[in-house]
Amino acid sequence: MPRSRKTPEEPETDTRLTSILPGEYDVDNALLDRTVQDLNHLYTAKGLETARDLGEYVLREYFGDDYHAFKKRNKKHVSFQQLAKRDDLQPSASFLWYAVNIVPQLRMLPETIASALPLSHHRLLLHVQDEERRVKLAEEAVEKGLSRRALEEKIRRTKKAPEGATRGRKPLPAFVRAFNAVRKAASSIEDLDEIKPEDLSTYGVAESIAYLEALESTIAKLEKVRAEFCERVKTHVSG
Repeated sequence: MPRSRKTPEEPETDTRLTSILPGEYDVDNALLDRTVQDLNHLYTAKGLETARDLGEYVLREYFGDDYHAFKKRNKKHVSFQQLAKRDDLQPSASFLWYAVNIVPQLRMLPETIASALPLSHHRLLLHVQDEERRVKLAEEAVEKGLSRRALEEKIRRTKKAPEGATRGRKPLPAFVRAFNAVRKAASSIEDLDEIKPEDLSTYGVAESIAYLEALESTIAKLEKVRAEFCERVKTHVSG
């Protein structure tokens, strides 16, 4: 049973946050074990319905189905923070974070619009702070059938600069430009998982070795970028 006591760091002043959440101040291993089993079962694909199911599960089991509580207390919720560190949890910490944050967005948007948008579009819309503008962008994305890239560009172009900010965009770091180029090239390759042995029969040993060396070098560089972003996400989630 969770113990009914206030957090020692700061007293609760918001009446919506006075109840003690399951596993909030002491790690609840039984809750964690059950959560890992349930989330792994739900994590069958990285689609919108999966994100909705995972997000609603976490909000219900850890935060009393209250997104406000999640935003205010997730970094101090010891069991939730421990969940992100579980090696046997299949969803990544970043996917779980997106899943929880997408739930109120799905509830806010008209159901026909919310269900028509893929997960990639919902992720982009999370970064639009103005809810009215977010709804309009979502409706436009569905009406015009905007691609992820088109929606991303529209969000970027319509984003209001902070008051007093200088005009113009800050140049992207070199590694970001390079990674974006790789991502753009990879998005145009649709048949990598359908390679047949006969497709490679025209390549000799020397050519195959050259391709292999280039692939391994690229993978090593991407793994380095991946490790940096993983550390960034881990720091953000764990506070």
